[in-house]
Amino acid sequence: MDSFASVFKGLSLSYLSLYLKTIGLTSYTPDESQNKKTRFEDFQNFYQDKLSQDDKNRIEYDAQQIHLLSSKIGIELLFEKANLDGIKFPEEEMDIINQYDKAVWFYCNKLDFFEEVTAWLVSENKSGWKEVYFPKKPIEKVKGKEEILSKNLKTFLRKKDSTAENCDVRAFEKEGRICYVAYPDGHAGIRQYYENGERKDDKIRKDIENIYFIYDTYTGALATKAKRRNKYIQQMQAIFGDTVLNCAWEEAHNRIINFDVLKDRDFDFPTHDDKVEEVYLKAVTFINEDTNEKISYEIPESKTSGLTAMYQTIDSYSKISIEDDIFKIIYAKFFIRFDVNTFKGKQGKRTFDLRGTNTHILTDGEMDRKIKELLIRWNIFEIKKDGKTTPTVIKD
Repeated sequence: MDSFASVFKGLSLSYLSLYLKTIGLTSYTPDESQNKKTRFEDFQNFYQDKLSQDDKNRIEYDAQQIHLLSSKIGIELLFEKANLDGIKFPEEEMDIINQYDKAVWFYCNKLDFFEEVTAWLVSENKSGWKEVYFPKKPIEKVKGKEEILSKNLKTFLRKKDSTAENCDVRAFEKEGRICYVAYPDGHAGIRQYYENGERKDDKIRKDIENIYFIYDTYTGALATKAKRRNKYIQQMQAIFGDTVLNCAWEEAHNRIINFDVLKDRDFDFPTHDDKVEEVYLKAVTFINEDTNEKISYEIPESKTSGLTAMYQTIDSYSKISIEDDIFKIIYAKFFIRFDVNTFKGKQGKRTFDLRGTNTHILTDGEMDRKIKELLIRWNIFEIKKDGKTTPTVIKD
């Protein structure tokens, strides 16, 4: 079921009416005598037959965002951030209405807040993001660039897509990160019609997918999400670097996982003043590059931080010599424990996997971002230039 059907079948009569009133659609009034199924079919017919393309696009876009925030994680994020930001909402009513009504309440009463939570919720889905690393900049240096980023992106999009017309940009801050969201739109063509015998042309507008940029001041990582080809995303990242970070594309680097660090018996995961109490490996997989044989080890719970337990386990089996170049690590499972007071509301413990050249399960939560920062410092996340062609930054 698509987002339009899910939302407008799910909304109660009172919240459907509230939504229509909020967007100024006064030409349709839901019928109180109808059941939900009939009411949806009636509204769907009105939507298809009576609305302009602009109104259809807006409602379809709203339905996508409302559907996104009506998910379990979306509702949790709405209330978590509302409580954190001191946003007032009718608690007793929220306890009895459904998830679509909850999302629509925030849309109709706290639209800026609704859009901010939507942007951060998109970041929770790890698929489709392209990441590159720029020099680290403090948050104060990367704020307030909405207008110039909008201008440069609009110029770029118009050259790549002749239908692109506008590109509004908004920015949101959260825990050392800044999220810039670009909202491009355009037209899909010309609709011709006749009025009083006179032919007229009307632009049919379309929504172009939102573009998300999240810059992490902890690590210098810029994650970008857009439904476009990789080379276009890379060009937009270059525009962001030039416009927001004041960095040339030549300063950008990619990240790979460097497991070779773990083959150094003297490596001890230096943590300095990061309130890390212990780090050790729980599992590791090697591949023999001569035979393609994979050899995996589960490492018992350890009271010794570092690599000691791993080496003791592997040496006891005497199957491989870790230092031999033919044995490469392709997978590792880590355990890390911080001081219990380091992260508010968290126990401070995390088990996570790294595999291949660039695959991990770490999120953008505060503790995981700290782990990424440590992995960069340990050179397990190795930041390096990959030698790809530098894209052209398009300006006015």
